[in-house]
Amino acid sequence: MESLTDDIERIHEKVVGSFVRIRISSGTSKVAEPYKIGTRTTDIKLEILNLNRKEVIPIDEISNQEFSEDECKRLRQSIKYGLSKRLTV
Repeated sequence: MESLTDDIERIHEKVVGSFVRIRISSGTSKVAEPYKIGTRTTDIKLEILNLNRKEVIPIDEISNQEFSEDECKRLRQSIKYGLSKRLTV
């Protein structure tokens, strides 16, 4: 996620619809006060959908861990039962 801040013009289109333990639904927002992510500074935060509640969070709060098989299974089940929309490519 940190490397995406290199291309500020395209970060929105790169992150919308991606999954990061929480789905990034709406995209990105500019914030008034820039903050540090590792060695970089950015004024972009992510707009996420967390159980039908929209939140704006800093990029560095996103987990960099791989998804577990159980998490993938729960996502497939939530799609099967209509709790989440079917994914498209």
